[in-house]
Amino acid sequence: MDEIKSYYDDLITRYFLGEATPEEISGLSDWLSRDPLNIKLFDEYRQTWLLTVNDAVSSSIDIDKEWSAMAEMIDQPSSTSQVNRSLRKKSPIFSLSTSWKVAASIIMLAVIAAVFYYTTLTPNMVEVYAETGNLEQILPDGSVVTLYKGSTIEYPAE
Repeated sequence: MDEIKSYYDDLITRYFLGEATPEEISGLSDWLSRDPLNIKLFDEYRQTWLLTVNDAVSSSIDIDKEWSAMAEMIDQPSSTSQVNRSLRKKSPIFSLSTSWKVAASIIMLAVIAAVFYYTTLTPNMVEVYAETGNLEQILPDGSVVTLYKGSTIEYPAE
């Protein structure tokens, strides 16, 4: 009998701590529905739990001290900004952020050069399409190409 009571005492404690599994909660619910004395015992545990939790929270917080600390932090914003400025002054000459800026500039120049090259320096292309039937085409180098119906060829204009 004491082992069963001890089991449910532990189970109720785990329930209030939020550590009980769904199966244990279901078992606790069944146990509570079996006897009104079980419900009474559970309510006593619950009231004791609520009193200890409220007492622990209210005893660990000094509201006046917390408000005073908050007021001091609000009244002295300039001291923290001075500290931040002094930390910034000690940064190295070539910092990581400068490295990223240089790398981004080099990449931008490379992209602009690539766009310029492909838009202006690539030769104009001629595309020939054999739409209705076979087509013979003479290319600029003098070679002859036969295109069958539906086929396409593309070559530089010059």
